[in-house]
Amino acid sequence: MSTISQYTTKTTSLYPVPLPSIPTSYNIFNDTAVGATPDGIRNSAATIWWISSSNITNSGAVYIQLYNLPNGSVNINSTAADMVLFVGGSSEQTFNFPTGITFPSGLSAVCVTTSGGNLSPTNPVILTIAYQ
Repeated sequence: MSTISQYTTKTTSLYPVPLPSIPTSYNIFNDTAVGATPDGIRNSAATIWWISSSNITNSGAVYIQLYNLPNGSVNINSTAADMVLFVGGSSEQTFNFPTGITFPSGLSAVCVTTSGGNLSPTNPVILTIAYQ
C-alpha cells in the first residue's frame, strides 16, 4: 500500500497531512425520483464516500435526510434523521466524504421539502450514493 501525503503551509513550515484511504470500488445506489417514501439502501453497516443530488427541476430547496436504520425501520413522521443535506433549488450538489461516513446499523434515505419534513418535492429529484 502506498502512502500519499499532502502538504499544507502553516506559518513558514510545511506539515505533511496524510490523505485518507479511499476505496477503488463502490456500491452505487441511484433513485431518479427520490421522495418522502424511505429508500432502504443497505440493511447492514454502510460507509458513504460521496452523495450526488440533482434538484434542477424544482425551484425550491430540498433536504436529503439519511438514517442509520435498515429498510423498513424509518417512519418519516417520527424518526429523526441522522444526517440532513441541503440542496438548493434549480441546482445540483455533490457531497464528498474523503474519510467516509459510517452508518453502523444500515442506511435509508428520503428527500423532502423542509428539514425534518415529510412532503416529497413537486418534481423528481435524482439521488446517487456511493457506499461500501
